[in-house]
Amino acid sequence: MNVPLVLAVEPVRESSAWDENPPNQIHRVVRRLVRRAQEFVSIETVLYDAEFDAKPVYQTLSNLGVNYLVQSGRSTHSEQLSSG
Repeated sequence: MNVPLVLAVEPVRESSAWDENPPNQIHRVVRRLVRRAQEFVSIETVLYDAEFDAKPVYQTLSNLGVNYLVQSGRSTHSEQLSSG
């Protein structure tokens, strides 16, 4: 049975001095959140919105061996990523 759960929420403003997140490095936030969640549960699919819709995020999720589903504008698309 698949049950969507929100395991973590992290407010991040890209290029903000307080979060030390350089421009175009949002995939680092994704990596940190997924790795942290994987310490507690098995992650099969990550759901996220268009703010995270970028190639470095896809690559990060692929490297972590998880699928993704992204809400992009009015359409939704998903990709099956190989786990290695």
